Order: sequence, then structure tokens, then C-alpha cells
Amino acid sequence: MCKKMGFQVIISPYEADAQLAFLSREGVVDGILSEDSDLLVFGTKTLITKMDDGGICKRIERESVKKVDSLKIFSDPIRWLRYACIMQGQKISVK
Repeated sequence: MCKKMGFQVIISPYEADAQLAFLSREGVVDGILSEDSDLLVFGTKTLITKMDDGGICKRIERESVKKVDSLKIFSDPIRWLRYACIMQGQKISVK
């Protein structure tokens, strides 16, 4: 359906999260629209999430994670957050 509407489609050979994050890191996409906040841990630069029926959503820049007060004690907050997510096996909750 997306192809018929003229959208470029990329089929991920594995998990979509990793593919989307790769496209973000490489600058192929400007942002990713998803409810999956794990994409920040995978390296997505801009995550657009929590979209409502009216199109209102939250935009989260990966660099803003470094500004979270509770993570400032770490020299590399994003790496620490990645390890914490792996150890917990849980998704990150974006508020």
C-alpha cells in the first residue's frame, strides 16, 4: 500500500528497531515515529512518539537524554542507560 501511494519502502532484514536506528544514525531519515522508546537506546537521533488522534506528539532528541538530572552523575549517560535497559530487559518509559 505504501509503495502504491508513492512512499519509499525499506524492508528490514532483521528487527525493525535496529534498522530504523541505523537509518537515523546514517542521516537517511530525519526522525522516527514510534511508540517504542528503545529506539533512543539504539541510537536514534530524533524520536517522535505518543501521537494522539489530533496529530499532537512528543519529539525527543537523543542528546536531550544527557540532560536528565538522574543520569548526570554518569560520564556517558546514554551508554549507562543502554546497559541498564539490557540488564532489566524492559522498555524505557517516556513521559
